[in-house]
Amino acid sequence: MEMVLLYMNRHDYKTHHTASVAVDGNASFCSHTQSTTGPVPNLWLVDLEANYKITNVNVLNRGDCCEERLQNFTISVWEYDPGPHIKYNMTANAFCICATQLTAVPGGQWANLTCTQKCVGRFVLLMSYYNDHLTLCEVQVFGNPYSGCSAYLPLGVSLRPSYFRNCKDVQKIIIIRMNN
Repeated sequence: MEMVLLYMNRHDYKTHHTASVAVDGNASFCSHTQSTTGPVPNLWLVDLEANYKITNVNVLNRGDCCEERLQNFTISVWEYDPGPHIKYNMTANAFCICATQLTAVPGGQWANLTCTQKCVGRFVLLMSYYNDHLTLCEVQVFGNPYSGCSAYLPLGVSLRPSYFRNCKDVQKIIIIRMNN
């Protein structure tokens, strides 16, 4: 297992303070999303630039104030960039929920979260349902490079891998079956 995340492409969809400070190796500065109200979650996303089997995600909370901001969040792993219109891309086969943290992470402490299932993908998304800013001082993603097919098949779809030359072929078939 290796740490796969440091200085990767990252962004939040409601930027208040730069998303990149959560993966710069410096815990002195934190990333903050804008405040939200109602059913709209705060989102923070990182592109790992390759597929990984994610095993653990560690998140560091701010220590000087506002510790309540890091609670009630889910970490999910996506094969494809869910984009800013994520609520329209949340189909059961598009992502894998790695872990959930319901309680507030104590100020200045790490939430060390282990994936509860096999999650393979390129994008790691933190989604907070707490109606305030999402504050992340550091995010560490751990996993192993994954070169196999990571497609999540819809229920009732079965494929024989021997029929396909590579993962792209499997993904094309899945898209065709879903559109029919």
